[in-house]
Amino acid sequence: MISGGENIHPGEIEQALPAHPASQEALQAHLLQRLARFEQPRRWFWPAQLPKTALGKVQRKLLAQLHS
Repeated sequence: MISGGENIHPGEIEQALPAHPASQEALQAHLLQRLARFEQPRRWFWPAQLPKTALGKVQRKLLAQLHS
């Protein structure tokens, strides 16, 4: 993914999110400490469960389809 001309690896965001089980405002404050400003999510949605492969990896394409 590219944001502001910078490459963002989704894995960095996926690792930072579960480290803080809180409301969106508190989570955004947490991510500001762990991720660069250009890596911050611009849009939020809260699926009941993340679609994962048999190996436990997030299925990003399926997740994008759920959001649209």
